[in-house]
Amino acid sequence: MPHCMVYGEIFLNEKPSREQVSDLSFVLAQKAVELRLGLNLFCNLKEWVAKQYDISECLDNAYIPYEILDDPSSNECSKIFKGMLFTHFLGIENSRLPMLQSFVREVVELEQVSHMTIRFVEVHLDDLNTLQFEYTIKANEICDKLVYLSTQPYLGEFPAVKFTIEK
Repeated sequence: MPHCMVYGEIFLNEKPSREQVSDLSFVLAQKAVELRLGLNLFCNLKEWVAKQYDISECLDNAYIPYEILDDPSSNECSKIFKGMLFTHFLGIENSRLPMLQSFVREVVELEQVSHMTIRFVEVHLDDLNTLQFEYTIKANEICDKLVYLSTQPYLGEFPAVKFTIEK
């Protein structure tokens, strides 16, 4: 099982008020829990992920940084990939990646969301900021694109990739 971080940004159509962010945070948390995923937002991000953002400026720039976890009580996301063989992402249907894909699809469909990004980064790479692949896709293409990427040369256990998810 890879040791991977899954995180990104949810971009909003306009700069939100604190109350709007609070309301949206509850919606996001509910969607994550319904799909049996953990979710960290803003200051609750793991230290390394939080350092990728200036948390004080996120709202001014109309985005919400997030991190996906195995469940609300976990600080990792390895179980999301449980049941898969990584040489060619065999068994993706046995993993929780389809649930992650559903979460992303539901979030990007929210009225206040313009688009979002999601990154998969293996924690054992020397430079965690190194992206090996970058694509703009629809939410329902995440699993298929990961299967495709598993057939391409990449460093480590898992392809370091950033997806920009369009509506």
